[in-house]
Amino acid sequence: MKNLKRFFCALLLPALLFSCGAPSEEKPSAESTAPSDAPPTAEEPTVAPTEEETVPVKPLGKTIACVGDSITYGAHSTDYNTKSYPAVLQTLLGSEYTVTNYGFSGTSYVETERNYKPYDDCGMYRMSLAAKPETVVIMLGTNDTHDWAKAKERVEERVRALVEAYQALDSDPGIYLCTPIQRYDSPVYRGIIENELIPILKRVAKETGCVYVDLYAKTANIPQYYSDNLHMNDEGYAFLAQLVYSFLSEAIPLEK
Repeated sequence: MKNLKRFFCALLLPALLFSCGAPSEEKPSAESTAPSDAPPTAEEPTVAPTEEETVPVKPLGKTIACVGDSITYGAHSTDYNTKSYPAVLQTLLGSEYTVTNYGFSGTSYVETERNYKPYDDCGMYRMSLAAKPETVVIMLGTNDTHDWAKAKERVEERVRALVEAYQALDSDPGIYLCTPIQRYDSPVYRGIIENELIPILKRVAKETGCVYVDLYAKTANIPQYYSDNLHMNDEGYAFLAQLVYSFLSEAIPLEK
């Protein structure tokens, strides 16, 4: 049955790639907005892990923490409460799972001269630890590239420290360490991600035993899903949610 669902999903994915629409750093608002149009329907995985992407060994936990910067938060979506990738991921996984958006704009692995704040120095980080999630999806690093000359000396130790902080939780969560998504605003920043940051993330994932996910490669050649060549639009966040779902669903226990 699962293979049949994947077959139909493979037929539906091309339609998603032809859709298209608006990002700037902004802090989460305390106000909630009403849900907009009907949410997307759930689909089975469409992207299989590559050889470098470790197959998860832990079943997918019922509580999922999405950790990251403005791209996790949903900056430049029309409504981060319903259009951010964690919000769409919640719809895809269904009511058996609880997905929480712990994204905070302007955060990074390392504090830099451009005033980006290390994620482990913000309230969302502390809230995510207190929640003791059973699965953690980490997607940071975009802002570190903006001051890479300073960040590169410490970024590996900071990535490792963040991963190990979640691994130390009593909930013993499965950790997914994701690369930043593709960026279309600067060949310099792209080069830093490809040649310097990604090798670090691969190494940390392998040495700490978490799952490495290459979202950078999987978001190439889709500029129509971006609003400012850095942040995504609503369609882009929906596509990103599908990619994350593809990996998380591989860890969903089979029905008995």
